[in-house]
Amino acid sequence: PDKSPNEYEIQSLHLTGVLRELLLRFGDLATEKDRAVVTHAINLLTNISGSCLTELTLRCSNAELESHKEREQDNEKEKDTEDGAGAKPRECCSQCFEKRNVRSLDVLLRYLRQSLAQQEAEASSHELLSPVLTVLVKCARSDRVMRHYLRQEILPPLRDVSQRPEVGQELRNHLCRFLTLPAMILRDLSAELLFVLCKENVGRMIKYTGYGNAAGLFAKRGILDCRRVEGTDYSSDSEDSDTEEYKQQQQGINPVLGCVEPRSKSHLDDISEEQKEYEAMQLVNLIEQLRQGGIVKPAMIDKDGRPQPLEHILQLQEELPQQQLDQKRKT
Repeated sequence: PDKSPNEYEIQSLHLTGVLRELLLRFGDLATEKDRAVVTHAINLLTNISGSCLTELTLRCSNAELESHKEREQDNEKEKDTEDGAGAKPRECCSQCFEKRNVRSLDVLLRYLRQSLAQQEAEASSHELLSPVLTVLVKCARSDRVMRHYLRQEILPPLRDVSQRPEVGQELRNHLCRFLTLPAMILRDLSAELLFVLCKENVGRMIKYTGYGNAAGLFAKRGILDCRRVEGTDYSSDSEDSDTEEYKQQQQGINPVLGCVEPRSKSHLDDISEEQKEYEAMQLVNLIEQLRQGGIVKPAMIDKDGRPQPLEHILQLQEELPQQQLDQKRKT
């Protein structure tokens, strides 16, 4: 089949190149005019297919020079040294990442940070953030280098895990807070961006967001049981090296909260086994009353990884041995 770009793709690539130049030209965001131009550019980028967004990052000048040298390596020795005496190597661009100029991505992230600050200060609509998040999701999905750079900026290696992932002012903290918002568009875009940056790896997502924050995404995708996502197409290279600070605290991290939970004495240590059993049955009865009243719907994870409503709360007890056995097999 003919894989040459059609007219639409050619026009999209050209438009992406024009929008890239606008981002670079007005990317300082120093004035309202700069911000308005970047806003319009981002809105247009939301309509560009992901395959064309690679035009946002061009090869760095030094990368082109290295490729040129490799092609002419055999002839280099025969060149007249005097002819090349006045030649100066081209300087690399100011923001080179894996031999690509990622300044346009830096502009998008700077715009996102400013929008987050403005949204908190003025309590503006969450929907104002959706265009830039949409573009970032497309970039992360369409190109490995762009995903690597965005991951480096949004999900850097963890060092301090004393606070919950949603606490703080870094991009990761903001996106984790969005995971539990009632605003569906912003919540889903934030979840997808984080999940793609984690290469749709459930364990890695839990590491950076906590299971509690990501439970909504897992339920929607049918992976509440932390199974591996099928059909993903990501490079096999590992980009998730743990820092020494993280390794030292790893054993004390609560995976549900996503941070180190201070150890405290359990109040159950001071009561007898009979009292524990009595309190457990009281809890079962209370939950059953809530279920019968339609206030809550207890559920269990079915074979498809999705929550399945229970007919009676005691079904949880019946399924517990099998769930424990399945968990042991996974570990």
